[in-house]
Amino acid sequence: MIRAPFTPKQVEVLNEFQNSGVIHPFTCAECGRDLLATEQGWICSTLICRYTQDWAHAFMASREALETMAEGTLYGQMARMKRQSQ
Repeated sequence: MIRAPFTPKQVEVLNEFQNSGVIHPFTCAECGRDLLATEQGWICSTLICRYTQDWAHAFMASREALETMAEGTLYGQMARMKRQSQ
């Protein structure tokens, strides 16, 4: 487990995990909306709720883990194409 504050790189990968469809996203305990990762921790995407979360699973901060878990998904295909074009 990792705890906030998150690094900018962790925030980037955490939000990619949230949007990838590879795992069920973290959601707000008050309204059910998806959470957004920030350097200070997770916040509700509605920006109205005051719900926060200060932790994430450690694997969620790893782009390598995301790409491995995404094999065979649309997200994985897009990531592979992006790597090949670089």
